[in-house]
Amino acid sequence: MLEEKRAIKPGTLLFPNAVVLVSCSDGADKDNIITIGWPGGIGASPPRIGIPIKRQRYSHGLICKTREFVVNIPTSDQMHAINHCGTVSGRNHDKYLECKLDRVAPTKLRFAPSIGQCPISLECRVEAIWDMGSHDYFVGRIVIAHVAENWLGNDNRVQVRAEQLVALVSGNYYRLSEEQGRSTYS
Repeated sequence: MLEEKRAIKPGTLLFPNAVVLVSCSDGADKDNIITIGWPGGIGASPPRIGIPIKRQRYSHGLICKTREFVVNIPTSDQMHAINHCGTVSGRNHDKYLECKLDRVAPTKLRFAPSIGQCPISLECRVEAIWDMGSHDYFVGRIVIAHVAENWLGNDNRVQVRAEQLVALVSGNYYRLSEEQGRSTYS
């Protein structure tokens, strides 16, 4: 049966969206974390990821300066950090300290640390910055991926349980509940 629809103001009505914690550095003594709710895969070979950041955000300037960032995949147990890192500015807050998160030195980057409590961290070098109007879209080439041992199966593939993941839906964070099927895409 055809659903009746009403026209509304245009907007990005795609959901759910992944939620990530992006860590970055000024290259000297200031590190920061920003919550991003619209990351996107750009390609698989070479692997690239894109993150949108408004120009006035503190992290925007840090990433422009060093041209590197780390995409950290948080778990649903880290909801406090997800919310905090998305609501206060790193200009006057040390989010690592306030959220009790461990800085982990990069292995392929020069400056941007990862977050020790996140099971997956993707170290990225900026390849392009696209002006998207309200945001700049940073395209990062993933130079190395770090995955917690207990998230890897015997075949060295990432094993995730849905309830560990967080999604952004219409401005609210949700814990995913369960797997509903398996994709044949690989």
